[in-house]
Amino acid sequence: MAVPDAGISHESRAWSLGLNGTLVCVLYSVIGGAMATIIPSLVGALVDRFGATPSEAGGMASVELGGAAIGAGLVLVLARRLSSMTIAVCGAICLAASVFACMFLHSLALITAVWLVAGLGGGLVTSAIYKVGARHPRPARLYGLMLIGQMTFGFVCFLILPTLVEHGELRVVYALLAVLCIAGVALARQLRGDVLMDAADAPALHIGLQQSPGAVLMSFAILMHYVSTTMLWSYSDRIGAAAGADANLVGNTLAGSMATGLAGALVSTQIAKAVGDALMIVTGILMVAAADLLLLLQHSGTAFFISILWTNFAVMFALPSFFGFLASLEREDNAVPLGTLQSFLGLMIGPAVGAVLVARAGFRSIIISGAMLFLAAMVFTLAAIWRRRMTKCRNDLVF
Repeated sequence: MAVPDAGISHESRAWSLGLNGTLVCVLYSVIGGAMATIIPSLVGALVDRFGATPSEAGGMASVELGGAAIGAGLVLVLARRLSSMTIAVCGAICLAASVFACMFLHSLALITAVWLVAGLGGGLVTSAIYKVGARHPRPARLYGLMLIGQMTFGFVCFLILPTLVEHGELRVVYALLAVLCIAGVALARQLRGDVLMDAADAPALHIGLQQSPGAVLMSFAILMHYVSTTMLWSYSDRIGAAAGADANLVGNTLAGSMATGLAGALVSTQIAKAVGDALMIVTGILMVAAADLLLLLQHSGTAFFISILWTNFAVMFALPSFFGFLASLEREDNAVPLGTLQSFLGLMIGPAVGAVLVARAGFRSIIISGAMLFLAAMVFTLAAIWRRRMTKCRNDLVF
Protein backbone atom coordinates (compact mmCIF):
# COMPACT_ATOMS: atom_id res chain seq x y z
CA MET A 1 0.00 0.00 0.00
CA ALA A 2 1.39 3.39 -0.92
CA VAL A 3 2.16 5.86 1.82
CA PRO A 4 -0.04 8.97 1.75
CA ASP A 5 1.44 12.43 1.69
CA ALA A 6 3.04 13.37 5.00
CA GLY A 7 0.72 16.34 5.41
CA ILE A 8 -1.65 15.97 8.35
CA SER A 9 -5.23 17.14 8.04
CA HIS A 10 -6.07 20.47 9.58
CA GLU A 11 -8.73 18.94 11.80
CA SER A 12 -6.31 16.50 13.39
CA ARG A 13 -3.94 19.29 14.29
CA ALA A 14 -6.47 21.91 15.43
CA TRP A 15 -6.68 23.10 19.00
CA SER A 16 -9.12 25.31 20.83
CA LEU A 17 -7.46 28.46 22.15
CA GLY A 18 -10.30 29.40 24.45
CA LEU A 19 -11.32 32.99 25.18
CA ASN A 20 -8.08 33.90 26.95
CA GLY A 21 -5.95 32.41 24.20
CA THR A 22 -7.95 34.19 21.52
CA LEU A 23 -7.52 37.53 23.30
CA VAL A 24 -3.78 36.91 23.61
CA CYS A 25 -3.56 36.20 19.87
CA VAL A 26 -5.42 39.44 19.15
CA LEU A 27 -3.10 41.34 21.50
CA TYR A 28 0.00 39.92 19.82
CA SER A 29 -1.35 40.77 16.38
CA VAL A 30 -1.77 44.37 17.58
CA ILE A 31 1.77 44.38 19.00
CA GLY A 32 3.24 43.00 15.78
CA GLY A 33 1.63 45.68 13.63
CA ALA A 34 1.88 48.56 16.11
CA MET A 35 4.88 50.34 14.61
CA ALA A 36 3.55 50.01 11.07
CA THR A 37 0.21 51.39 12.27
CA ILE A 38 1.61 54.56 13.83
CA ILE A 39 4.35 55.20 11.27
CA PRO A 40 2.41 58.05 9.56
CA SER A 41 2.33 59.95 12.86
CA LEU A 42 5.96 59.09 13.63
CA VAL A 43 7.06 60.26 10.18
CA GLY A 44 5.30 63.58 10.80
CA ALA A 45 7.03 63.92 14.16
CA LEU A 46 10.42 63.25 12.59
CA VAL A 47 9.84 66.08 10.12
CA ASP A 48 8.38 68.55 12.63
CA ARG A 49 10.53 67.89 15.68
CA PHE A 50 13.75 66.25 14.49
CA GLY A 51 14.31 68.24 11.32
CA ALA A 52 14.15 65.29 8.96
CA THR A 53 13.18 65.90 5.35
CA PRO A 54 10.08 64.08 4.07
CA SER A 55 12.38 61.90 1.96
CA GLU A 56 14.51 60.97 4.99
CA ALA A 57 11.43 60.22 7.09
CA GLY A 58 9.96 58.09 4.33
CA GLY A 59 13.23 56.20 4.02
CA MET A 60 13.21 55.51 7.75
CA ALA A 61 9.67 54.12 7.47
CA SER A 62 10.88 51.82 4.70
CA VAL A 63 13.69 50.63 6.96
CA GLU A 64 11.16 49.71 9.65
CA LEU A 65 9.04 47.77 7.17
CA GLY A 66 12.18 46.11 5.81
CA GLY A 67 13.06 44.95 9.31
CA ALA A 68 9.54 43.53 9.65
CA ALA A 69 9.97 41.58 6.41
CA ILE A 70 13.28 40.18 7.68
CA GLY A 71 11.65 39.17 10.95
CA ALA A 72 8.78 37.44 9.17
CA GLY A 73 11.25 35.57 6.98
CA LEU A 74 13.32 34.47 9.99
CA VAL A 75 10.30 32.65 11.41
CA LEU A 76 10.59 30.16 8.55
CA VAL A 77 13.97 29.17 9.94
CA LEU A 78 13.61 29.78 13.68
CA ALA A 79 10.42 27.74 13.96
CA ARG A 80 12.42 24.62 13.17
CA ARG A 81 13.79 24.83 16.73
CA LEU A 82 11.48 27.12 18.68
CA SER A 83 7.75 27.18 19.36
CA SER A 84 5.66 29.91 17.82
CA MET A 85 4.97 31.61 21.14
CA THR A 86 8.63 31.53 22.10
CA ILE A 87 9.39 33.42 18.90
CA ALA A 88 6.48 35.81 19.48
CA VAL A 89 7.61 36.59 23.02
CA CYS A 90 11.19 37.17 21.86
CA GLY A 91 9.87 39.50 19.18
CA ALA A 92 7.77 41.42 21.71
CA ILE A 93 10.79 41.83 24.00
CA CYS A 94 12.87 43.03 21.05
CA LEU A 95 10.18 45.55 20.11
CA ALA A 96 9.77 46.75 23.71
CA ALA A 97 13.51 47.34 24.07
CA SER A 98 13.59 49.21 20.76
CA VAL A 99 10.74 51.61 21.48
CA PHE A 100 12.11 52.19 24.99
CA ALA A 101 15.46 53.16 23.48
CA CYS A 102 13.69 55.54 21.06
CA MET A 103 12.49 57.57 24.04
CA PHE A 104 16.05 58.80 24.62
CA LEU A 105 17.42 59.11 21.09
CA HIS A 106 17.78 62.33 19.08
CA SER A 107 20.05 61.22 16.23
CA LEU A 108 18.21 60.28 13.05
CA ALA A 109 20.88 57.69 12.25
CA LEU A 110 20.43 55.98 15.63
CA ILE A 111 16.65 56.16 15.42
CA THR A 112 16.80 54.55 11.98
CA ALA A 113 18.95 51.70 13.34
CA VAL A 114 16.59 51.16 16.26
CA TRP A 115 13.57 51.25 13.96
CA LEU A 116 15.15 48.43 11.98
CA VAL A 117 15.32 46.36 15.17
CA ALA A 118 11.77 47.36 16.08
CA GLY A 119 10.59 46.22 12.66
CA LEU A 120 12.44 42.94 13.14
CA GLY A 121 10.62 42.37 16.42
CA GLY A 122 7.26 43.24 14.91
CA GLY A 123 7.83 40.86 12.00
CA LEU A 124 8.72 38.03 14.37
CA VAL A 125 5.60 38.65 16.45
CA THR A 126 3.23 38.89 13.48
CA SER A 127 4.49 35.85 11.62
CA ALA A 128 4.66 33.70 14.76
CA ILE A 129 1.18 34.59 15.99
CA TYR A 130 -0.31 33.93 12.56
CA LYS A 131 1.35 30.53 12.70
CA VAL A 132 -0.41 29.90 16.01
CA GLY A 133 -3.68 30.91 14.38
CA ALA A 134 -3.15 28.43 11.56
CA ARG A 135 -3.90 25.58 13.97
CA HIS A 136 -7.19 27.05 15.16
CA PRO A 137 -10.32 25.08 14.13
CA ARG A 138 -11.61 28.22 12.35
CA PRO A 139 -8.46 30.10 11.37
CA ALA A 140 -10.17 32.65 9.10
CA ARG A 141 -12.42 33.69 11.98
CA LEU A 142 -9.45 34.11 14.32
CA TYR A 143 -7.55 36.08 11.67
CA GLY A 144 -10.62 38.28 11.27
CA LEU A 145 -10.68 38.97 15.02
CA MET A 146 -6.97 39.75 14.95
CA LEU A 147 -7.54 42.15 12.08
CA ILE A 148 -10.39 43.83 13.97
CA GLY A 149 -8.02 44.30 16.92
CA GLN A 150 -5.40 45.89 14.68
CA MET A 151 -7.88 48.26 13.06
CA THR A 152 -9.40 49.24 16.41
CA PHE A 153 -5.92 50.03 17.67
CA GLY A 154 -5.27 52.06 14.54
CA PHE A 155 -8.54 53.96 14.93
CA VAL A 156 -7.69 54.90 18.53
CA CYS A 157 -4.18 55.90 17.51
CA PHE A 158 -5.49 58.19 14.77
CA LEU A 159 -7.59 59.93 17.43
CA ILE A 160 -4.92 60.53 20.09
CA LEU A 161 -1.55 60.52 18.34
CA PRO A 162 -1.87 63.85 16.52
CA THR A 163 -2.45 65.61 19.86
CA LEU A 164 0.46 63.82 21.54
CA VAL A 165 2.81 64.57 18.66
CA GLU A 166 1.67 68.18 18.47
CA HIS A 167 2.51 68.69 22.14
CA GLY A 168 5.88 67.00 21.82
CA GLU A 169 4.87 63.91 23.78
CA LEU A 170 6.46 61.40 21.46
CA ARG A 171 8.00 59.66 24.45
CA VAL A 172 4.49 58.89 25.68
CA VAL A 173 3.78 57.12 22.39
CA TYR A 174 6.89 54.96 22.70
CA ALA A 175 6.15 54.28 26.37
CA LEU A 176 2.64 53.09 25.53
CA LEU A 177 4.04 50.72 22.91
CA ALA A 178 6.56 49.36 25.43
CA VAL A 179 3.79 48.76 27.98
CA LEU A 180 1.74 46.97 25.32
CA CYS A 181 4.68 44.66 24.57
CA ILE A 182 5.33 43.97 28.25
CA ALA A 183 1.65 43.12 28.75
CA GLY A 184 1.90 40.67 25.86
CA VAL A 185 4.93 38.96 27.39
CA ALA A 186 3.19 38.72 30.76
CA LEU A 187 0.03 37.23 29.26
CA ALA A 188 1.68 34.72 26.94
CA ARG A 189 1.11 31.90 29.41
CA GLN A 190 -2.65 32.34 29.07
CA LEU A 191 -2.36 30.15 26.01
CA ARG A 192 -2.68 26.42 26.43
CA GLY A 193 0.41 24.38 27.11
CA ASP A 194 0.42 22.64 23.71
CA VAL A 195 0.71 26.00 22.00
CA LEU A 196 3.75 26.80 24.11
CA MET A 197 5.57 23.51 23.62
CA ASP A 198 8.98 23.46 22.03
CA ALA A 199 9.20 22.57 18.36
CA ALA A 200 11.74 19.91 19.25
CA ASP A 201 8.99 18.10 21.20
CA ALA A 202 6.54 18.30 18.32
CA PRO A 203 7.93 16.94 15.06
CA ALA A 204 4.52 17.32 13.38
CA LEU A 205 4.99 21.09 13.66
CA HIS A 206 8.28 21.03 11.76
CA ILE A 207 8.88 24.05 9.60
CA GLY A 208 11.43 24.42 6.88
CA LEU A 209 12.04 26.43 3.79
CA GLN A 210 10.31 23.87 1.56
CA GLN A 211 6.88 25.04 0.49
CA SER A 212 3.97 23.31 -1.21
CA PRO A 213 3.02 24.71 -4.67
CA GLY A 214 -0.36 25.81 -3.37
CA ALA A 215 1.27 27.77 -0.55
CA VAL A 216 3.62 29.51 -2.98
CA LEU A 217 0.76 30.46 -5.30
CA MET A 218 -1.37 31.82 -2.47
CA SER A 219 1.58 33.71 -0.98
CA PHE A 220 2.00 35.52 -4.31
CA ALA A 221 -1.71 36.33 -4.24
CA ILE A 222 -1.13 37.92 -0.83
CA LEU A 223 1.85 39.86 -2.20
CA MET A 224 -0.24 41.25 -5.08
CA HIS A 225 -3.05 42.06 -2.68
CA TYR A 226 -0.80 44.03 -0.31
CA VAL A 227 1.10 45.85 -3.07
CA SER A 228 -2.18 47.04 -4.57
CA THR A 229 -3.75 47.93 -1.22
CA THR A 230 -0.80 49.93 0.11
CA MET A 231 -0.24 51.62 -3.24
CA LEU A 232 -3.83 52.83 -3.34
CA TRP A 233 -3.92 53.77 0.35
CA SER A 234 -0.64 55.69 0.25
CA TYR A 235 -1.97 58.03 -2.44
CA SER A 236 -5.66 57.97 -1.55
CA ASP A 237 -5.74 61.60 -0.39
CA ARG A 238 -4.05 62.76 -3.61
CA ILE A 239 -6.38 60.58 -5.69
CA GLY A 240 -9.31 62.22 -3.92
CA ALA A 241 -7.99 65.70 -4.61
CA ALA A 242 -7.43 64.81 -8.27
CA ALA A 243 -11.04 63.54 -8.42
CA GLY A 244 -12.31 66.91 -7.22
CA ALA A 245 -12.93 66.09 -3.53
CA ASP A 246 -12.21 68.92 -1.09
CA ALA A 247 -9.99 68.45 1.96
CA ASN A 248 -12.90 67.85 4.34
CA LEU A 249 -14.43 65.18 2.12
CA VAL A 250 -11.07 63.45 1.73
CA GLY A 251 -10.50 63.45 5.50
CA ASN A 252 -14.01 62.18 6.25
CA THR A 253 -13.66 59.51 3.58
CA LEU A 254 -10.39 58.17 5.00
CA ALA A 255 -11.80 58.20 8.54
CA GLY A 256 -14.97 56.47 7.36
CA SER A 257 -12.94 53.84 5.55
CA MET A 258 -11.62 52.66 8.91
CA ALA A 259 -15.21 51.94 9.97
CA THR A 260 -16.07 50.13 6.74
CA GLY A 261 -12.85 48.13 7.03
CA LEU A 262 -13.85 47.04 10.51
CA ALA A 263 -17.27 46.09 9.15
CA GLY A 264 -15.67 44.03 6.40
CA ALA A 265 -13.49 42.12 8.86
CA LEU A 266 -16.47 41.59 11.18
CA VAL A 267 -18.65 40.21 8.39
CA SER A 268 -15.77 37.95 7.38
CA THR A 269 -15.55 36.41 10.86
CA GLN A 270 -19.24 35.53 10.73
CA ILE A 271 -19.60 34.00 7.28
CA ALA A 272 -16.14 32.73 6.23
CA LYS A 273 -16.77 29.18 7.43
CA ALA A 274 -20.12 28.89 5.64
CA VAL A 275 -19.02 30.57 2.41
CA GLY A 276 -15.50 29.14 2.18
CA ASP A 277 -12.17 30.93 2.01
CA ALA A 278 -11.76 30.64 -1.76
CA LEU A 279 -15.14 32.24 -2.55
CA MET A 280 -14.54 34.94 0.09
CA ILE A 281 -11.25 35.91 -1.59
CA VAL A 282 -12.62 35.96 -5.12
CA THR A 283 -15.71 37.93 -4.02
CA GLY A 284 -13.60 40.49 -2.18
CA ILE A 285 -11.28 40.99 -5.16
CA LEU A 286 -14.19 41.44 -7.56
CA MET A 287 -15.72 44.02 -5.21
CA VAL A 288 -12.45 45.97 -5.20
CA ALA A 289 -12.26 45.84 -8.99
CA ALA A 290 -15.82 47.19 -9.18
CA ALA A 291 -14.92 50.06 -6.82
CA ASP A 292 -11.86 50.94 -8.92
CA LEU A 293 -13.98 50.85 -12.09
CA LEU A 294 -16.45 53.27 -10.50
CA LEU A 295 -13.68 55.74 -9.71
CA LEU A 296 -12.33 55.51 -13.23
CA LEU A 297 -15.70 56.04 -14.90
CA GLN A 298 -17.07 58.65 -12.49
CA HIS A 299 -14.27 61.13 -11.76
CA SER A 300 -15.91 62.99 -8.87
CA GLY A 301 -15.76 63.50 -5.13
CA THR A 302 -18.86 61.33 -4.63
CA ALA A 303 -17.34 58.48 -6.63
CA PHE A 304 -14.14 58.81 -4.56
CA PHE A 305 -16.15 58.63 -1.32
CA ILE A 306 -18.06 55.51 -2.38
CA SER A 307 -15.03 53.82 -3.94
CA ILE A 308 -12.68 54.21 -0.97
CA LEU A 309 -15.25 53.10 1.59
CA TRP A 310 -16.27 50.13 -0.56
CA THR A 311 -12.65 49.22 -1.29
CA ASN A 312 -11.68 49.13 2.38
CA PHE A 313 -14.70 46.99 3.19
CA ALA A 314 -13.82 44.54 0.41
CA VAL A 315 -10.11 44.39 1.28
CA MET A 316 -10.77 43.58 4.93
CA PHE A 317 -13.58 41.21 3.94
CA ALA A 318 -11.15 39.07 1.94
CA LEU A 319 -7.92 39.42 3.91
CA PRO A 320 -8.65 36.92 6.76
CA SER A 321 -9.54 34.27 4.19
CA PHE A 322 -6.16 34.59 2.44
CA PHE A 323 -4.50 33.31 5.60
CA GLY A 324 -7.39 30.97 6.36
CA PHE A 325 -6.83 29.35 2.97
CA LEU A 326 -3.12 28.98 3.72
CA ALA A 327 -3.99 27.33 7.02
CA SER A 328 -6.12 24.77 5.18
CA LEU A 329 -3.23 23.60 3.02
CA GLU A 330 -0.92 20.74 3.83
CA ARG A 331 2.15 21.96 5.68
CA GLU A 332 0.21 25.08 6.68
CA ASP A 333 2.82 25.74 9.35
CA ASN A 334 5.11 26.57 6.42
CA ALA A 335 2.51 28.44 4.42
CA VAL A 336 1.30 30.98 6.97
CA PRO A 337 4.74 32.44 7.83
CA LEU A 338 5.42 32.66 4.09
CA GLY A 339 2.18 34.59 3.71
CA THR A 340 3.12 37.08 6.44
CA LEU A 341 6.53 37.55 4.81
CA GLN A 342 4.85 38.40 1.51
CA SER A 343 2.49 40.81 3.27
CA PHE A 344 5.39 42.82 4.68
CA LEU A 345 7.13 42.78 1.32
CA GLY A 346 3.91 44.13 -0.18
CA LEU A 347 3.84 46.92 2.40
CA MET A 348 7.36 47.87 1.32
CA ILE A 349 6.84 47.61 -2.42
CA GLY A 350 3.42 49.25 -2.73
CA PRO A 351 4.35 52.88 -1.98
CA ALA A 352 7.49 52.64 -4.13
CA VAL A 353 5.51 51.33 -7.10
CA GLY A 354 2.96 54.07 -6.56
CA ALA A 355 5.65 56.76 -6.57
CA VAL A 356 6.97 55.54 -9.93
CA LEU A 357 3.48 55.40 -11.47
CA VAL A 358 2.51 58.86 -10.24
CA ALA A 359 5.73 60.38 -11.57
CA ARG A 360 5.26 58.82 -15.01
CA ALA A 361 1.52 58.66 -15.63
CA GLY A 362 -0.44 60.40 -12.88
CA PHE A 363 -2.88 59.20 -10.25
CA ARG A 364 -5.25 57.39 -12.61
CA SER A 365 -2.44 54.96 -13.37
CA ILE A 366 -2.47 53.93 -9.70
CA ILE A 367 -6.16 53.10 -9.89
CA ILE A 368 -5.73 51.08 -13.09
CA SER A 369 -2.60 49.30 -11.84
CA GLY A 370 -4.25 48.60 -8.49
CA ALA A 371 -7.20 46.93 -10.18
CA MET A 372 -4.87 44.87 -12.37
CA LEU A 373 -2.86 43.73 -9.33
CA PHE A 374 -6.03 42.70 -7.52
CA LEU A 375 -7.08 40.69 -10.57
CA ALA A 376 -3.59 39.12 -10.64
CA ALA A 377 -4.14 38.15 -7.01
CA MET A 378 -7.38 36.45 -8.07
CA VAL A 379 -5.53 34.52 -10.79
CA PHE A 380 -2.98 33.28 -8.23
CA THR A 381 -5.83 32.41 -5.87
CA LEU A 382 -7.66 30.38 -8.52
CA ALA A 383 -4.39 28.61 -9.36
CA ALA A 384 -3.91 27.76 -5.67
CA ILE A 385 -7.49 26.43 -5.51
CA TRP A 386 -6.86 24.25 -8.56
CA ARG A 387 -3.62 22.97 -7.07
CA ARG A 388 -5.29 22.09 -3.78
CA ARG A 389 -8.04 20.18 -5.56
CA MET A 390 -5.52 18.31 -7.69
CA THR A 391 -3.53 17.38 -4.60
CA LYS A 392 -6.67 16.19 -2.83
CA CYS A 393 -7.69 14.06 -5.81
CA ARG A 394 -4.19 12.56 -5.99
CA ASN A 395 -4.18 11.72 -2.28
CA ASP A 396 -7.68 10.20 -2.52
CA LEU A 397 -6.36 7.81 -5.19
CA VAL A 398 -3.47 6.68 -2.96
CA PHE A 399 -4.59 3.84 -0.73
